[in-house]
Amino acid sequence: YDRYKKFSAAIKDRYPQLKLVANSIVGNRKNGDWENKRKRLSEFDTLCQMDYFDEHYYDSGDWIFENFDRFDDYDRIGPGLMCLELGLHSSQPSDILYESIFLMMLEKNGDLHPVFAGRPLMRNWDYVNGELNPFYYHTNSESWKTIHYYAKKLFRDNQFDQMFPTSCCRLDGKVLMDEETLFSTAGKDSVTKDLIIKTVNLSQYSIKAHIDAGISQAQADIFTLRNTDYLPQIVEDSKCSGPDVYQGLIDFTKPYTFLARSLTVMRIHESIII
Repeated sequence: YDRYKKFSAAIKDRYPQLKLVANSIVGNRKNGDWENKRKRLSEFDTLCQMDYFDEHYYDSGDWIFENFDRFDDYDRIGPGLMCLELGLHSSQPSDILYESIFLMMLEKNGDLHPVFAGRPLMRNWDYVNGELNPFYYHTNSESWKTIHYYAKKLFRDNQFDQMFPTSCCRLDGKVLMDEETLFSTAGKDSVTKDLIIKTVNLSQYSIKAHIDAGISQAQADIFTLRNTDYLPQIVEDSKCSGPDVYQGLIDFTKPYTFLARSLTVMRIHESIII
């Protein structure tokens, strides 16, 4: 920690355009500092030349339920939030939806300027046989996109810069967050003026829920990416052509059905609100 100041000063002097990243504690829950990745930030001699602080996480999907609000209380004075490695070990293929919820955790803390790196990018089908959930599978003769690719693309293509408060809704109405809970974020794209709502349903059942968007009806584009109930065993089952797309009127006076094990993204057009 005490040497960081010298290194950062030398790098910034020679390459002022570079963003500097410092690493957090690496480990899992067995590490005593796991619950507070920023515990040792104070040990750095200076934070003024640290642009980002990289936090790695390796845990089960249940960790998501306990930490959905983890970043909400972070100090806004200091380095930006970065996660360059996330390993959520759960009953696959739920990992893709858990990662989507983690992106929501970052998204609702946009003032921390979060940066995320998804992984793995590519895996040889003949070696992993449907495991590890990469963005692409490949063989010696072809490559193809997976549901993981399209989940990350939905987040990339539907960003907002004005955050609205949301509340999670459990199937039985309780506050406890678990696999019967809808996780959601909402915001506005100041360029297109669209209202964007993202929702993950982890449950094996479809859930009907009311969306209180302050309007009764509007034209919207709705993208629904349905996860599979099992790991793909053959190449054809691992291929994904993208989300289902609905373009038309949505009636907010009626409950909306979020499909089982799905990621839903709604783009509600302000210019066509009824």
